[in-house]
Amino acid sequence: MLVLGRIDALVGNLDSSRYILREIEDGDKVAALPFSFGPPKPSYLMLSKASPRVTPELRRRIDDALAAIHDDGTFDAIVKRYTKPLVQPDQE
Repeated sequence: MLVLGRIDALVGNLDSSRYILREIEDGDKVAALPFSFGPPKPSYLMLSKASPRVTPELRRRIDDALAAIHDDGTFDAIVKRYTKPLVQPDQE
């Protein structure tokens, strides 16, 4: 919509916006303004309390796995693979 000229602006979170830019044709025609509605907000993984599979051990294992992929660079590699850096208007 933005690239086609149907809308003039789009507001979205950083990660989703970078993924969309990677996937669309002519994503290089879009520039990001250095604007934020506030401080960055964390993402959350929601698990059902009602599920018998969600145990304290599972939560600990998930926490450990997330910490490990952050520590060894896997998380950054995934982000790099599936997103495109945002281009600031003065970088064009």
